[in-house]
Amino acid sequence: MTMALSRETIKLMLQSQRIIKQEFGVRIDLDDDQAIARFFAYASQSSSDDLKNCTSKLLAQLVPESEGGNNDEVEIRSPSVRYYRGQPITDPVGQSAGSSNKLEKKSSKQIIYRGQKISC
Repeated sequence: MTMALSRETIKLMLQSQRIIKQEFGVRIDLDDDQAIARFFAYASQSSSDDLKNCTSKLLAQLVPESEGGNNDEVEIRSPSVRYYRGQPITDPVGQSAGSSNKLEKKSSKQIIYRGQKISC
């Protein structure tokens, strides 16, 4: 999705990015196709009034009132699943539960070195 962004819009996106990084520990890339949707998703979960103000100003700039009509009718969707080399990427929040399963699998894994099985 390519759109022309003003300096004010980019400034609001950078400010939202900083607040999300501080509160959630997640860095959103601005060149991501789903970046704006992720801003709104984190703003809905946030307790920060600054982030909510930034995203409401961002929404007002991205959806002009002549096109959007009432801003309350705009639906904010959560970001879709991203893939890297065919595998879905989860957020760091979801990795804590899955990391214990990965450790269990690694401990039972056998490695064959020069024809002999080695347990790790």
